[in-house]
Amino acid sequence: MITLKMSNCSLMPQRLGHLTALERLDLWRREWEYSLSLEKLPADIVKLTSLKEVNIPYCSGLVALPKDFGMLSSLQRFDIVKLTSIEEVNISYCSGLVALPKYFGLLSSLPRFNSSQCSNLEKLPANFGMLTDLRELDISFYNNLMELPEGMGGLSSLLKMNLRKCNGVKKLHANFGKMTTLQQLDISCCENLRELTQDIAGLSCLQRLNLSGCINLEKSGNLGMLTSLQVLDISKCENFRELPEDPGGLSSLQTLDFKRSIKLQ
Repeated sequence: MITLKMSNCSLMPQRLGHLTALERLDLWRREWEYSLSLEKLPADIVKLTSLKEVNIPYCSGLVALPKDFGMLSSLQRFDIVKLTSIEEVNISYCSGLVALPKYFGLLSSLPRFNSSQCSNLEKLPANFGMLTDLRELDISFYNNLMELPEGMGGLSSLLKMNLRKCNGVKKLHANFGKMTTLQQLDISCCENLRELTQDIAGLSCLQRLNLSGCINLEKSGNLGMLTSLQVLDISKCENFRELPEDPGGLSSLQTLDFKRSIKLQ
């Protein structure tokens, strides 16, 4: 494996993108040698189409990854430890990535995470719920994701969550309802989702819920208790059979879309 290993991550080589055969980038530092000087990676890192591994531990000044980081289509491993200043992780379209670092939950100050279209990711780290400052989460189009971590309820600052087209997910864990700050939730086109947790009623701030295209979803659970809900989309839910038992609890509802929910009674 062709490797570039640097022990001082404050000094990045110019024209990094010209190293097109590079397979591993290792910005290695010892834990006690934190670097605050590296705030961003070179934009042309996205040209390293052969890159399989990126290791950037203890570069605690790093604020963001390059915008098109997801163009690293060969990326299989992405290891980050204690990037305490990072404001956004966007690894969308990294289709070769099979796992997130086990230390990912230690990014406790991370506000935004986007890993949409990482089609080979099979699970999220067990400590994912430790991202207590996370406000926006996009894990849509995860073809191989079978379930969400039980600790997801620990995302105590989350405002927006996108789970669209996570076809392996069959149910939501009970502690899903603990994300009481959540305002927007998209779980549309999750074709194998069969039930909603009864604890979804705990999403007391939820304003928009998209369940469109969840073709195997049958029951609404406690949706009728979402008193802040303004927009509910249950269109194209072909097996959806019933509206909430107590729709009177939807006191803020402005828009309800249930077209092509043919079994709705």
